[in-house]
Amino acid sequence: LMSLTTVSAFFATYLVRGGVVNSVHAFGGNGTGPYLLFFVLAFLLVISVISLLAGEGNGRELGGLETREGFVVMTVWLLMAIGLIILLATLWPVLSKLWSASSMGLDQHFYNSVCLPLFTVLLALLLACRPEVRADCLILSGTGLTATPEAESVMMPMPVLSTLRSTVAPDMVDRVRAGEAFAFRGTEDAVFTEEACRSLLGSIKIPEERKKFYAIEGADHSLKTRGGKYDPLIMDEMLSLMDGK
Repeated sequence: LMSLTTVSAFFATYLVRGGVVNSVHAFGGNGTGPYLLFFVLAFLLVISVISLLAGEGNGRELGGLETREGFVVMTVWLLMAIGLIILLATLWPVLSKLWSASSMGLDQHFYNSVCLPLFTVLLALLLACRPEVRADCLILSGTGLTATPEAESVMMPMPVLSTLRSTVAPDMVDRVRAGEAFAFRGTEDAVFTEEACRSLLGSIKIPEERKKFYAIEGADHSLKTRGGKYDPLIMDEMLSLMDGK
């Protein structure tokens, strides 16, 4: 789509600079038309060759039409259909000369009657393409739905970039799709309680047997220090728990 958009921009320039279509926006006679047409054709050739050489690669199989990926695919095809309709409509004065002595243009009524319904469908598809977070494994470390009352007032004034929230809206995780989810909380976490962390884990819409909650003994909210000292073994402990050891 990015390449076709670039080609379309240069092709539109060719139409107005090459005098192909008579319009109030068109002006030719400067000799740039053939060069622009050559560039458009050459660019299309390069795109085609690159696409053929690229192949399928390591791309994974897309979901069905009822999934978000399916809606994205339908949106792409609809955009391409609209683009093709506009291209044919723009070239209609040229194409009509193939069967008529005089060229015939298409007025505003054509675009309103054909393109507006398609744009309505496009809007509906875009609304249906709600963003999702997809991952094979989701790790929640030191996160929960509701922070302790004093946590925000203590941590937010600190001169660091903080994403701490007093509450996390459940709909922020409604669209998470993961194969499994792990939640870790240090027993000395002063920001989120165990209940808050379990609530966040529970709000993720995957089967319960794929959710695991672990408490790291003595670790604080950062899951980097234990007993006030940096402890690199915390990460090893978390990895071991994920491996089921």
